[in-house]
Amino acid sequence: MAKIKITATAEAFRLDLEHGARFTTTGPLSGGPVPGIDSMSRGMLPEPYWVAAGDAVYAVYHYETPILWKAADGTWYVPMHSYSGRTSAARNKMMDALELSGAHIEKI
Repeated sequence: MAKIKITATAEAFRLDLEHGARFTTTGPLSGGPVPGIDSMSRGMLPEPYWVAAGDAVYAVYHYETPILWKAADGTWYVPMHSYSGRTSAARNKMMDALELSGAHIEKI
């Protein structure tokens, strides 16, 4: 698996997100299949999002924090929490990639 440059455009991530493929970057952004997001993999995800993240089948992380995830029903959930500038920029780039693929996105 080749690393995607952290500075790549949203298009570079689109297919990995569409197909549920694991990816890594040259920075702190990564994604891949998960068996739910539990207490060991929440990072700095605020508590109000814990229940929604419990049935995740795929997640994108910035450092150790899930910034968006796909539920078993195919819906992508994106916490609109106020993160750092870099984390928010990564989340926004992933949302752009999902929009390019026509994914169903729920901002929570």
